[in-house]
Amino acid sequence: MGERRSTLHRRARRLGRAILGRRIAAARQRPERLRRIVAEYEVGQVFLNDGRVPVRWWIKADNFGDLLSPWLISKMTGREVTFFDPARPHYLAVGSVLNRGNPCSTVWGAGAFGIEDGTRFASDARYAAVRGPLSRARLVAAGITCPEVYCDPALLAPAYFAPKVPKTVTFSLDENALRNMRWLILVLLPLIPAILGFGVWWYRRA
Repeated sequence: MGERRSTLHRRARRLGRAILGRRIAAARQRPERLRRIVAEYEVGQVFLNDGRVPVRWWIKADNFGDLLSPWLISKMTGREVTFFDPARPHYLAVGSVLNRGNPCSTVWGAGAFGIEDGTRFASDARYAAVRGPLSRARLVAAGITCPEVYCDPALLAPAYFAPKVPKTVTFSLDENALRNMRWLILVLLPLIPAILGFGVWWYRRA
């Protein structure tokens, strides 16, 4: 009994921490808070090509995170973004594209999948920031110097796009639930006359 109570107590604490963690994360991601943070900084010198910011992202498949890269950088810099030649200076930002770097890359917020071959990371790229400690650890393990500067640029997206969506309540049933409901109706339907008859009898009896 004591062991079971201890297990329930640990689970309750984990659940409490998880709920608290989600609330703290949600508070930190409020668009108004992110806008205040963004307002404290200004975009420094950015290398351009014909007035556009040269960026590379994953284009072999439509992926939300990767497609966010050109949109977000355009919002942050106020300039058009272009997918650029890897042999010329360019940026790597949102997405797990850390292994796409080369000597012409400036990495700002890109991350690693975690299963890449370490030899695919560019030792001579410029690493301004990576997505998180695990991405940096992959670089360090490959003998690459990387500053302890972390940022996932995608986290700033709500500062530039945060539409107010009305809350709606929807209710739907899958096929299995509908089947169960049909059986419930078939079982309860014959009881309705009996229930009504009992109600009438009780009313007259009173």
